[in-house]
Amino acid sequence: SGHAWWEWAVGAAVIVGLGIATAFTGGVAGVILGAAFFGALTGALSGALIGGVAGVITDGRQGFWDGAASGFLSGAIIGGITGALSAGANIITGATQVVGSAQATGTFFHRMASNIQAGKMAMQIGRYSQITLDRSLKTGGLVGRKMPDVVGKARWGKDIAVEVVSKSQTVVQMQEKLITIQAYNPNLSIKVINWAAWISKWLLG
Repeated sequence: SGHAWWEWAVGAAVIVGLGIATAFTGGVAGVILGAAFFGALTGALSGALIGGVAGVITDGRQGFWDGAASGFLSGAIIGGITGALSAGANIITGATQVVGSAQATGTFFHRMASNIQAGKMAMQIGRYSQITLDRSLKTGGLVGRKMPDVVGKARWGKDIAVEVVSKSQTVVQMQEKLITIQAYNPNLSIKVINWAAWISKWLLG
């Protein structure tokens, strides 16, 4: 129905708007927006699934689409607010400290991916004492001078170093860089994010 399409459109606009804001914002605000984007996206998808299932039970095929649309919109809004509040609370109370900003010379999607990753980490209550963006390992509480895109110093469990692949790099190159870092930091997990480079190449060639 027209009502369902309106809800899909508004929900998508919320997600896209948060994504754009995430890419153009640095420091603590960028991390909080990254958490809001992640919350909005996951909330919208789960909301659409739950709403669709509930709708099809009560009103068949049309109920599925109406329920999915309503769930998508409400999930995007609630998820975005929840993501921002959880990350913001961790940062404001000092449970998690954010140091640095996403790589200024990176592409739109590279900065977006860095802030989303940092935002996901900031949402985890008590997990990371510090999240460092585009600063040396030493600044992030680890050993070395290399500068991963995101570093998380863990209160419990493993620390993490994350590289976002750019258009001029390969996944293998970033994996090799992180493996070298890991050799000097045995309590470190590593992660390579490739979707930002893939989207940049697809859109910009």
